[in-house]
Amino acid sequence: MAAIDDLAVTLRSLVGAGKGNAVLLTACRVFRLDQPTIQASRAPAGSGSYLSIGSIPVEEPGATLHGARELKLSKWVQEPVLRFTMKSGTVSYSWDKFIREYANKWGGAHFDSEIPDELFTIDRHAAAGVVMSTYLLRTAGVAVWGMVQSVLTKILKPNAEAGEVKFFAAPGASSPMPDYKKQCGQLQWLTLSTDNMDFGWYVDDDSQQNIMRLSFGAIPYDIHYQFEDIGQEEKFKHSVPQGPRHESLESPIVVDPSRKGIATGVAISIQQLATLSGR
Repeated sequence: MAAIDDLAVTLRSLVGAGKGNAVLLTACRVFRLDQPTIQASRAPAGSGSYLSIGSIPVEEPGATLHGARELKLSKWVQEPVLRFTMKSGTVSYSWDKFIREYANKWGGAHFDSEIPDELFTIDRHAAAGVVMSTYLLRTAGVAVWGMVQSVLTKILKPNAEAGEVKFFAAPGASSPMPDYKKQCGQLQWLTLSTDNMDFGWYVDDDSQQNIMRLSFGAIPYDIHYQFEDIGQEEKFKHSVPQGPRHESLESPIVVDPSRKGIATGVAISIQQLATLSGR
C-alpha cells in the first residue's frame, strides 16, 4: 500500500490544484508548450445510481466507439471520476479532488483499525486484481507519466527524432516503464443502481488474468474472462462467492433468488476493439 500512497502524493504534485502543485501545467506555461492531452472514457452517470465511475484514462483508439473523449490535462483533472451515495448524501469527486483526498487523508488508511467510509465504499470493488482506488490511481499514474515524458522531451530534446528518446528517469532509477497492465483487464466505466449494473470492460484475448470484482448491492460478484473455445457471447460469466467477503460480516450472505437485476454495458477484447475501429 505504501507504493500507492507515494503515487497519490506524486500525482498531487504533478497535476493537483493548490500551492506548489500542478507542476506539469506550470512547466507547459513557463516553456510555452501546448498542454498535453489525455483520452478518457465516458464520464460517470448522473442521478439514478448509487455508485458511478468514469473518465478513466485509456489508450485504445477504439475506445471512442464507447464514448471516450480527448481532453486537455487541465480539463481532465476537473472531470468527475467518482459519484456515490452515502448516508450524508451523494458525493462527487473530480480527479483532482480524488487524488488530493487520497494523498492528504486516505493514504495509509488501509492499515488503520477503521477505514474511511468513502474509501471502504470505493474499495468494495476491484479491477485488474487490485482494489478500485488503487486501480484508478495506477491508471492515472501511467497516463500522467506519459504526459510528463512528452513534456520533458519537448523541453530537453526538442529536435529529437521519433523513438530517439526512450524515456527520462532520475539517475540510478531501476524501475521499468509503467504500463496499463492490459493483460489484467481495463475498466472503462461502472454504474450501479438498485436493479442494474452497467460497465465497460476491455480484456486481452491472450491473457488469463482478466478479472473484475463488483458488489451489486451487498453481494460481491467476480466477473471473469473465460478462455475455452466458445462463442463470443458466452465468454463472460459472473459468480457469487460462497462466504462473506469482509471480515466485519459474521455470517454468509443469503441471496434472494426472487430478486433479479440486469447487467448491461460492453465487455470486449482489445483485439476485437482494434478490428472494429479499423486499426
